Amino acid sequence: MAAPSRFKVIFKGRADHSGTTPMDMRKDALVASAQLIEYVETVCRKFSSMARGRVVGTVGAMKIEPGVINAVPGRAELSIDIRSTSAQSKDKVAKMVKERAEQIALKRDIGVKVLNIRAENPVPLDRRLLRVTRTLCDDKRIDYEIMPSGAGHDAMQMAKITPAGMIFIPSRRGISHNPLEWTDPGDIALGAQLLMETMIRVANENL
Repeated sequence: MAAPSRFKVIFKGRADHSGTTPMDMRKDALVASAQLIEYVETVCRKFSSMARGRVVGTVGAMKIEPGVINAVPGRAELSIDIRSTSAQSKDKVAKMVKERAEQIALKRDIGVKVLNIRAENPVPLDRRLLRVTRTLCDDKRIDYEIMPSGAGHDAMQMAKITPAGMIFIPSRRGISHNPLEWTDPGDIALGAQLLMETMIRVANENL
């Protein structure tokens, strides 16, 4: 199960009038942010293969000041989420992003601050539970795929105190965290049935 490293990057430039400030005199915090956002996508794509830990990166929130159309942005705050099933790859990419923020700020002669929010380690799920669930799928001829979870779930915490596993069911076009998210009721029922039978078999085998 993948784990996140989350941090904020704050660029501090100088707010100026958008009409009277020449381009070569600007200290635009938002332009610096745009360069870093593009870098997050670029570096995460380089580490996106399964062999490199399937790293993903998201700049999910941004605050801009003064936030008006007629002023050069003097301050920009980015919230960055880097995730991977490999702690080494995740930490490496997070370090690269932070270093690039420093480089961008230096080149543009503006300030930058990095605030770490949290960093967690990937959590392996129980292979015995995987074996039971996979056997049930084979017995019932249910199509399945063994895959890592890119999202954090309660199982991430439960795995610290007890064997944990997860059963995913398909969502249309893989869309999640979106009003368009949709899972067929038949798949929901099948997933619930598989979960119940997994629990019964685990209890009977006293795993």
